[in-house]
Amino acid sequence: MDQIKKIKILNVPEYTGSLVSKDVKTSKIPPLGIAQITSYLRKKGYEIDQDDLNIKIYHDLFYKKSKLDLSIINELQPVKKYILGKKDEKLKKITKKILQKTNLNQVDMICLSASYQDNLSTLLSSLLIAKHLKSKYSVPIVLGGSISNLDEKTVIEFFSFAYHQKILDYLIIGPGEVPLYKLIQCLNQNKNLNNIPGLVYYQKDKLISQNRHIEIFQQPDFSGLPLELYKHYPNCKTTKTHQHKNILILPFQLIHGCPNRCIFCGGSAQRPPLKFMNPSQIVNNLKQLKQKYSTQYFFLLSSTINISKKFINELCDEIIKQKLDILWSDCARFNNLDEQTLKKMRSAGCIRLVYGLETASPRMLKYIHKGTNVEQASKILQLSSQAGIWNGLEIIAGLPTEKEKDIDYTLKFLKDNQAYIDDIYLNPYHMAQGSLLKKFPEKYGIKNIKRINLWGQPDQSNFNRISQIYSYDEIYGHPWEEKKKQITYSYQKINECLKNKISHQLPPYDILPFLFYSYKKLIKKSKVYDYLKKYITQKKINFSFSIQYLYDLSWVLKNKSKTYNNLIKLLKGKTRP
Repeated sequence: MDQIKKIKILNVPEYTGSLVSKDVKTSKIPPLGIAQITSYLRKKGYEIDQDDLNIKIYHDLFYKKSKLDLSIINELQPVKKYILGKKDEKLKKITKKILQKTNLNQVDMICLSASYQDNLSTLLSSLLIAKHLKSKYSVPIVLGGSISNLDEKTVIEFFSFAYHQKILDYLIIGPGEVPLYKLIQCLNQNKNLNNIPGLVYYQKDKLISQNRHIEIFQQPDFSGLPLELYKHYPNCKTTKTHQHKNILILPFQLIHGCPNRCIFCGGSAQRPPLKFMNPSQIVNNLKQLKQKYSTQYFFLLSSTINISKKFINELCDEIIKQKLDILWSDCARFNNLDEQTLKKMRSAGCIRLVYGLETASPRMLKYIHKGTNVEQASKILQLSSQAGIWNGLEIIAGLPTEKEKDIDYTLKFLKDNQAYIDDIYLNPYHMAQGSLLKKFPEKYGIKNIKRINLWGQPDQSNFNRISQIYSYDEIYGHPWEEKKKQITYSYQKINECLKNKISHQLPPYDILPFLFYSYKKLIKKSKVYDYLKKYITQKKINFSFSIQYLYDLSWVLKNKSKTYNNLIKLLKGKTRP
């Protein structure tokens, strides 16, 4: 085969369902993964052309009033039949329109990056794109991305289907920088692929799947992505004289792994080594990104930024010392924090922390190995709020062995601490493949684990957004059919607390940029909060219903036009969820 010199990397489109936004209805944060791979391969001497089909499609849908119906890329059976050879002009047409958004001339390899979130859409759009590309270009096509985070076996089965239809050649599981580089080297030198970590491929009709590569730190290179399309154009003013300019929020990762082993987490069974940059390196990298892309807004992607009190204090000291002047958001735990540290974090530019509590039941906190207690959580939330930081709280509904009393503990905690909780991120429990719960089920009170969904389609017998890939029975509690109902019940009961949160009056994709806008000019949290209330009142925004309601509505009605009509009535205030 010809030498691979020029590689095209594409972020494929996703279907965001009925998620509501006053702007483009998808995340306007550039994809970090392909920017890191691009940076790594460019330093190795390869010509990389990266592009984001997702943001381009959604930009056209919002600003150019495109009529493209993306819901079709989340429909498993039509896509599967099309890949198997059935004619489908609608799918063929939508794939062509998607690919018209990028230039594919004279490339030697095409890499598709998919992000498996709450549905199959990125996996299915990858299939459609790969099928079209294979019909036009005789180059290797590689699939990667964060699709393997939930269920690696499902993704491998998905790849096997695509491979046997001759539309995908390779799959990379986990971090892609080193595996993709080694794959290109081996193909160029006609060498065996056996020693490439994270690579999944076929050799003489035998599936070869190798262990993941350990994550590395790589300064992202966003050059080539349509950066103008990620910028937020707010139509609001924080003061009478100040109109916000468009801003660009960049993602950045400074920590790999997590020091904790919460039993529900997909990385808890085989915990990867904890790795982190030193504070001076972090600040230097952020400074370079700030200068190169003219932005001071950063979305940090750590499982826990306060991995130790020493680390978080040294990082903040370095940011302050170098006068970096940035604003940032990240995730945190309730330990390794105190009043002084939180105030320092705010001085270093932290505007939001999302804390993982999961449950406020003392029994359940011990059961999931959370390593915290409700008293500590309550204290830190109060201190964090007083320091001027916007507090988000992660809650999981329907954890294994959860009882009514456990739900009541969580509800009481949310009520008692409502003055210090600004956002609640509620997720229905689903079993993750790499979790301790999955690896040692009987130790944690569950049994009879079965895969119930080959490709992770949503289970329409309940209203969970996240696909249930595994079923299980509780040893001393609910069998699976009852457990599904309990998860839904728990979700709906806790979900009532979201209606009282002022931030949930804003569409979900709009809250983070709004916080960056307002913190930049108003500085104080109290002023940001008051401004948010005023803004919502003035604009008459009424998005207090939950995203979950839209999924419930579409599944109950099972008719897209009825769902749409009910949504319009809802937005006009003629009906209520």
